[in-house]
Amino acid sequence: MRRLIGCVAMLLPLGACSPALDWRDARLPGAGLSMLFPCKPQSQERTVEVQGKPWSAVLLACDAGGMTFAALALHPADDQASALVDVDLNEQRVQDLAHSALLRWGPVEGEQAAPVGIKLPQGLQAQWTRHIRAAPGAAATHTMALFVATPQGLAQISAHGSRLDEAALENFFGQLRIQR
Repeated sequence: MRRLIGCVAMLLPLGACSPALDWRDARLPGAGLSMLFPCKPQSQERTVEVQGKPWSAVLLACDAGGMTFAALALHPADDQASALVDVDLNEQRVQDLAHSALLRWGPVEGEQAAPVGIKLPQGLQAQWTRHIRAAPGAAATHTMALFVATPQGLAQISAHGSRLDEAALENFFGQLRIQR
């Protein structure tokens, strides 16, 4: 019995070494972005209506380390692609995405800025938000979100959890790249 306990005690540290976050590169189709996810994201695609016109929506999401990581890309149908050239319109669309998140994720909390150490690629129109949503009988859900406009489309990138790990946020948001 002592040997069994000794073997189990020796194996416990090995289990602690296995990483909860297994970072991998992923492309966000339709937004012209690539980023790192801490797990293999599942993908869903569908058509949504934006201002009365059809847009393609692609969602990548996965759960790791007690958090949910998600990226949503929205891009117009081919005949509307030139609509993304209008800088003022894109800025308004980014603000609209952020406002709709406020309705879904609850009030904003804390500083509405990029986490320390994160530099976004040049050429992105972006808005950061932090939210907290209380649920009766459950832990509050915290959300860090980034809303961006690229030449190809719009993106909403977010991390959700009862606790947000700042190092994971820095890696998730800080590795965002524009695809050429």
